[in-house]
Amino acid sequence: MPRLRPTPYHRIGSSSRHRRCRMLPLSRAAIMACRHSPSQTAWPRERLPSHRVALGRSRSRSGFGSNCDAGGANFLRATSPEAEMRLDGVNYSIGGLVGQRDFAFLNVSELPELTSPAGAFRYSAHRTGAPTARYKWAPGVRHSDASLSWPPRGLTLSVDFVAPEGAPAAHRDVVVTVVYALYRGLPLYEKHVAVTCSGRGGSVVLESLATDVLRLTNEATGYWPHAERGHITGASTSGRVHMASEMTRGTKDPSRGTTRLGPDESCTTCTQGNGALLLRSVYPRGPAAQLGPAGFHGRSFASFRTYVLLHDSDEAERQGLALRRMYRTLAPQVTENPTFLHLTDATEAGIRRAVDQCAAVGFEMIILSFGSGLDMESTDPAYVRSVAASVEYAHSRGIELGGYNLMASSRRVGHAGDCVNASGAWNGAACLASSWSDGYFRRVKDFIEATGLDAIETDGPYEGQSCASKEHAHHRGEEDSAWTQYERNMEFYAWCKERGMYVHAPDPYYFRGINKDGMGYVETNWNLPLWEQITLARQNIYDGTWVKAPSQGWMFVPLVKYHGGWPQCCVEPAGFLHGEWEFYLSMYFATGVSPCYRGTRLYDDEEPASEALVQRYVAFNNKYRTILHADMVHLKRADGNGIDALLHVEPVAAKCRERAMLVVFHQSRAAAINTTLRVPLYYSGLDDVASVSRMGGEATTVRLRRDFSVTVRVEMAPASVAWWVFESPPGSAKRADASQRSVITHTPGLPGLFDATTKT
Repeated sequence: MPRLRPTPYHRIGSSSRHRRCRMLPLSRAAIMACRHSPSQTAWPRERLPSHRVALGRSRSRSGFGSNCDAGGANFLRATSPEAEMRLDGVNYSIGGLVGQRDFAFLNVSELPELTSPAGAFRYSAHRTGAPTARYKWAPGVRHSDASLSWPPRGLTLSVDFVAPEGAPAAHRDVVVTVVYALYRGLPLYEKHVAVTCSGRGGSVVLESLATDVLRLTNEATGYWPHAERGHITGASTSGRVHMASEMTRGTKDPSRGTTRLGPDESCTTCTQGNGALLLRSVYPRGPAAQLGPAGFHGRSFASFRTYVLLHDSDEAERQGLALRRMYRTLAPQVTENPTFLHLTDATEAGIRRAVDQCAAVGFEMIILSFGSGLDMESTDPAYVRSVAASVEYAHSRGIELGGYNLMASSRRVGHAGDCVNASGAWNGAACLASSWSDGYFRRVKDFIEATGLDAIETDGPYEGQSCASKEHAHHRGEEDSAWTQYERNMEFYAWCKERGMYVHAPDPYYFRGINKDGMGYVETNWNLPLWEQITLARQNIYDGTWVKAPSQGWMFVPLVKYHGGWPQCCVEPAGFLHGEWEFYLSMYFATGVSPCYRGTRLYDDEEPASEALVQRYVAFNNKYRTILHADMVHLKRADGNGIDALLHVEPVAAKCRERAMLVVFHQSRAAAINTTLRVPLYYSGLDDVASVSRMGGEATTVRLRRDFSVTVRVEMAPASVAWWVFESPPGSAKRADASQRSVITHTPGLPGLFDATTKT
């Protein structure tokens, strides 16, 4: 019986009996139909069964996916309002339904009996449109994925709600607009809320706001205990619903997070009690926006965007693939991945030497590092001209130039510009909603415009600090200080993107334009001996790429002293022909991760072989760039014993010849290794046969097993790296015979990534 090739996120059943059983994204219109009475919506009741999402074969915990009629996963167990807000001390639901008898499950036959809640904002009108770009970006820039659309293709739905009868006069001037966006190829919806006050009855204060409220099933949130993770990228560590907002950031303080998973007091019959079944997207503080013609914040307020992604599987790899597709679709600038030097010498001579080295080996960008001496807030005309001359020289050699700047976090600028607590003490950052910030943004923008810098690394962007000052220019007090600082920071990023700049930032503001955040390393690891660093770095890459594309997170290479541990922790003085340096190069280029190579140079001018070494890895990256920066399947994590491995996959044949690339690391310096490794090619798009080559050697045609896997025999020297390329076999290639079905055997002695120039 022929096998049908499933796509990553919509699986067709593997037999004709089950072909009608498909993976369908949850219809957001159907969710909304559950929240409003039929008379208030324009969506037919027949859409409601799409709440049931069939599980692919062997993907569900129950295994029901093999039977379409018995299988399926319910994500929602009860109705909920579109949003919740407090306006001048009055709590309001936005839409919603009441009358459900049991909050443990939703019987759609009861919908006609449900009614609109008294005192809730009620439906007024709706309209559709197309998504718009929130910042400037062009597909293909800096080798990004040129096949992506910007803005992404999809549909928006805006629904207006007006105040209920009996509301205070000022509230009757308020219109709440709930805006949804659905995107092609993603089982996801984006949502935000806008509040507008015409002000005929006076101004209002939007004290608090929950932009999304979902009453989830146990199956959707996961059956085993998990921790609240609203402060990072996920709502829970298990389950099939991923909620995150654009305001999500890297703090470990959950009080600053926007995604909250908690108890639902309305459900007294839920089989797991009432814990961890209510998922909300909320402002951690405020927003406390004063709205109206004379309002401090103007007539209108627009909330952050919330993204809800539905998974069709409990499998970690499949969920990770969905997350990475979400980022590539909705924040496609993360696919830019220039190779760059983090230069520690910002003198004209130091920059010129570095530019010449980067041009010689094929590096594409220099970012003037922290501690380099760069001052992006300088207004000294002579200094600005000097940096502009360096930028001009870099451009003449085909190199982009950027710089590091500390924004707000951990910065003290004086009482008039600091974030302060209620007692007036410094609260850990400068305030980005103070008049000091006006001068800060103006100085940095002027410097960028005058010098022509191409990139910026913004250390310490807004990280959630509140400010209780009542004297700052752009916020009234502590309650409105969080969202005002955040939005002013994001406006600066939008300005940078308008200029086409590459933006490094240590917080995951991808949906507002940044290109790269940290992959997730521990700073003090770079004080350790180099070989230990390298093992830990591969663990970081393996762990971080579950939820990030390889291009989305930066790593690090201490060419020179960083914190401590010198000299064992640095490439210099060990040398550019030493084994650790080449292993670093091979590791990062072979995984598709661009680290910060921090130092003053990439090779030793007195050792021509050290220049050739870097050139060789850059050439490898350029040749295989598309597959190296494609999706990643995780095979074996580095543990200091034996081999570890990753698999790059690209199922779209039009993008590149390579459908998969297996990369295997053998870090042990004591002994060679001879073993086998099962390689799952399920997500590569390959079906029956594949053409396989090792390290550019002669290709072999092999047949895939029924589970789309092959077995590779791995024979590697001590401290080496090897890679295999899988392609669709050419039309003239002979099909593999039975002896080639399962195991790919290679002739020992083929060259590895290491050669005689290195010392181990």
